[in-house]
Amino acid sequence: MVRAWVYNLKKDEVLKYGAEFEVKLSGTLDAMRRQFEDWKMMLILLLLIPLTTGLTSQRICECIRTKIDSFICSYVENVDFECLSREKPVELSLIGNNYTTLPEELLKYNFKGTKYINLSHNKVNRLPNEIGESLPGLETLNLEHNNLTNPKELLKIPMGVKALINHNRFECDCDSDAKNLRIHIKDLSTIAMCSTIESGIQKSVPFTAFCGKKIEIAPKCTINYQHRGSLE
Repeated sequence: MVRAWVYNLKKDEVLKYGAEFEVKLSGTLDAMRRQFEDWKMMLILLLLIPLTTGLTSQRICECIRTKIDSFICSYVENVDFECLSREKPVELSLIGNNYTTLPEELLKYNFKGTKYINLSHNKVNRLPNEIGESLPGLETLNLEHNNLTNPKELLKIPMGVKALINHNRFECDCDSDAKNLRIHIKDLSTIAMCSTIESGIQKSVPFTAFCGKKIEIAPKCTINYQHRGSLE
């Protein structure tokens, strides 16, 4: 059943599901299908077969525990964050849960030791101010495939955190905050590509270059964020 489903997927669908479930895929379409099929079967087995590492259950707090400190809570309607905080997760995937911002429970309960949070494929359009205070151990925040539109929201991500922000469309202009935003984007290890029209030709220009000089009339642009080294 799993095999039939996987082998009916088109290339863009395989890549989409691979990104959603954090499976690295490469090669031809058939090769990527086989890679995804193997991973899918492994996940199903993990759900059905008890772990032999001393853990009594793979299902914890409405999530799937993949390692002692790694949890997949993706496509879950009601994550029990209070329960989850007691497990002290270091890696936490919250893909596809329809969040419009970081869940307030992440800020309310103790996730101070969490280093990696994946919030890709949600509907995030704003970020809370308390990220640095509530998540002091955060090293990587994945916000790819969301609905962020204001680039100044990125200023709420603490400096030193690696931000993954592909596939968010921002309307930006080179206003008085451009200098701070330019510095902050660089510190987030992210390159912002501004889509603009020059002489009737659409071009993509890095935000750092686009707003690198003061201009009398600041043109508006749309940007896509791409993490260094990421594959399209």
